[in-house]
Amino acid sequence: MKAIGNKSLAGLLANAISVVWWLEWISFVSVIGFAISTVIVKRSFAVSIPVTFSPVTVQRIIPASKNLSAGVLSSANGTLYVNMVPSWQHVALLLAGLTILFALVILVTFQLKAIFSSFKRNLPFHERNMARIKNIAFILVGYSIIQWLFEIVLNRTLVANFRWETVHLTYNFNMSALVIGLILIVLAEIFRLGATLENDNKLTI
Repeated sequence: MKAIGNKSLAGLLANAISVVWWLEWISFVSVIGFAISTVIVKRSFAVSIPVTFSPVTVQRIIPASKNLSAGVLSSANGTLYVNMVPSWQHVALLLAGLTILFALVILVTFQLKAIFSSFKRNLPFHERNMARIKNIAFILVGYSIIQWLFEIVLNRTLVANFRWETVHLTYNFNMSALVIGLILIVLAEIFRLGATLENDNKLTI
């Protein structure tokens, strides 16, 4: 396990994750400060909301050759930009969403930081690493569910406050986060087996 020391790739990754950890906190504090300042100075701010909707034709593409038929450029997702009136109610909703998002990201980074720190100490199969990997897995699974529920509430709010005419909003479940979370649960089990083998080797010696 000497190859996993402070000067190895794991050590460099541990230092990089520590930097990311602090950058995330700085970003979070900066966003919170900006949101609060908009209310204090009574300045309107634009909010970009990613939305998914039923496929719509964006543009008809004219072929350059007579041997080709015309193409149709369609889209099923985009970004809705809305100017928000600075009020404490709007900012409170915005801060709640941002806090949940940053909390999930910071929690995942903290678990990775702890895992690679144990790698630097030549303890890759430490029993706490199994719990940390499972924590990341549960966070990702929870994020996929929270994001889906949030999208349902958001879509209903947008439908109630805007006229969409021919566009119908759809719901997008984050399958990638769910699958990665399930894979990490399996990875945590592999770490558990590795820890068991390492303990058996120590007892044998």
